[in-house]
Amino acid sequence: MNLRSTSDSGKGDGEMELSEKQTGIRTELIQPGIGPGEDPGLARLLRDTLESGVISLVEGLSGGETLWTNKRDLHDALACEAGFAAQKQEPFECTLQTARGTLVHRAIERLLLDKNPRSPFDRAWSGRGER
Repeated sequence: MNLRSTSDSGKGDGEMELSEKQTGIRTELIQPGIGPGEDPGLARLLRDTLESGVISLVEGLSGGETLWTNKRDLHDALACEAGFAAQKQEPFECTLQTARGTLVHRAIERLLLDKNPRSPFDRAWSGRGER
C-alpha cells in the first residue's frame, strides 16, 4: 500500500490518503528514505553495548538460571516501562486504573492518527469496545 499526504494531487489505486497530522508524523518522525547508510560496525557496537549492560545480571545468576528476553517484552518495556514492570509483578486485573489507562492510550492514538478532529474524551468514549 502506498501512502500519500492530502496535499498530493490525484489518488491512485492502492493508495491511502493521510491526514495533515499523519503527514506531519510521517515526515517529521519517520522520514522515509532518509537515514544513514549501513554501518558495518553497528552490529558489533550493539552487541557490546547489550552485553556490557547485562553483565552484572548474568554474574548474579545461579548455575542453572538463564537470562533471556523476547521482542514482545522489549516492545512492551519500551512502550511503557512502568506498565511493563507492573504487569510482570502481578497478573492483569481489570480495575478502574487499567480501564482509564486503556482509554487514555486509545484517545492519544486517535488524537494523533484520526482524520476527524474530536476531543480526547469523545475519542476515548467512541472507542469503547473497539480495538
